[in-house]
Amino acid sequence: MKFGVRREVEMRSKGILAVTAALILGSGGCSTRGCPTSTPGTTGTASGTSSGRPMPNNCPAPASTGSSSALVYSRSASGTELIAAGLDDAGSLVPVNSFTSPTLPISDSQNRAIVNKEFLYIPVGDTTIQAFKIDRSTGALAATAGSPYTIPTANGKVKTVVADPLGRFLFVGSENTGEVWAYQIDATSGSLTLIAGSPFTAQFGFFAANSLSVDAEGRLLYVGQGNPSLGIIGFRIDQGTGTISPLSGNPFFLGVAQLRADPAAEFLAGTAQIQNQSGSEAPQAGVYKFSIGSDGVPTPLIP
Repeated sequence: MKFGVRREVEMRSKGILAVTAALILGSGGCSTRGCPTSTPGTTGTASGTSSGRPMPNNCPAPASTGSSSALVYSRSASGTELIAAGLDDAGSLVPVNSFTSPTLPISDSQNRAIVNKEFLYIPVGDTTIQAFKIDRSTGALAATAGSPYTIPTANGKVKTVVADPLGRFLFVGSENTGEVWAYQIDATSGSLTLIAGSPFTAQFGFFAANSLSVDAEGRLLYVGQGNPSLGIIGFRIDQGTGTISPLSGNPFFLGVAQLRADPAAEFLAGTAQIQNQSGSEAPQAGVYKFSIGSDGVPTPLIP
């Protein structure tokens, strides 16, 4: 069976820009856009001869026969297992019959993160994160060393995670306390190491870290608090250490409850209401778009 890579965002009624219950392998980490399907070529010489330096192919190797270049993991109805599926040539989801799910704690976590097509991270909704290495041939999941990881918090509930596009850092949010932690991702094992200074939002007194989004360049992190009246908080990501520092002008009152970054890092999209939003704001069906300034500050775009 042949699978393709697809990015999907679930747009629900009443203006809800929601995190999908399932994540598609390849939505986090390095992109394969523009990768060659044949062996790498060579650079020619000044005289135009065919000899020259071999050009490296940094793209992922093509999936072997029977493997999936796109996988979806979703919670089962029981909440204690995952369901794995792949995309066929028609773009339809079909079960991965060889997949056997690990047993998971019952969770009300809002999303999951797939990093570099190799690792799956699941916030459990308490103070732990489940981490798995993905077998690309079968979709099987093997717990990474140290999993589950316990978040250092007194009252936080870990429900949302996001990775930077290069798969170096994992950011973890607490929906009920607003704490945001940063972890270094081991590129070989997928193990997580807490970055000094976490949680980085304790001094702000956030109401909630309800949604997290990193721009496609991996330099900016946006935190939505689940209510338009509370504003969006923006941070700059240190490219060497993964620490985050607040942008000037925080919080940004954009009239939205959360933001999602455009894959091309050019725009942000947001909605004014989410399913479990606090407050009594009237439902709005619109999706709002914002440009990203060089300073990271979102600016509304007039339709």
